[in-house]
Amino acid sequence: VSTQSTWVLKLGHHHRTWKERWFVIQNGKLQYYKAMGQDKYISEIELSTSFVRPSKEPFIFELVTPNRIYQLQSTIKTHANTNEWIAALSAYSLIEQDNRKINEVEEMISRLEAENAYMMQHGHNDSFSLPASGSDSPVSNLI
Repeated sequence: VSTQSTWVLKLGHHHRTWKERWFVIQNGKLQYYKAMGQDKYISEIELSTSFVRPSKEPFIFELVTPNRIYQLQSTIKTHANTNEWIAALSAYSLIEQDNRKINEVEEMISRLEAENAYMMQHGHNDSFSLPASGSDSPVSNLI
């Protein structure tokens, strides 16, 4: 079981001030605590039903859940650290995984359409077709 933890700034939901919290990613959940080493977390967020997006502000990213948007900021203010956290949180998101599959399928369809246009332009009447279901293509994984 992979665990990732560090200090992150979280914008308060009601008071709208930045507070430093100890964040832990474990078992597909994000837990945050007032201090490192505490047994009881303040809150636990299910990452599979969430997705992460960068903010317009540097080093800030948003964790979008079905009930709330968490605004988070890396305490190590580098783009590399911010991107590392975005990637770590996104790895557990089923929404992100579905989006990647959709993007793969759209890229494959674009390639096939371009190949079909080329073939038609050069006198071939064969049209493109999607791989058969049951193959290892992204299309079969969506069905």
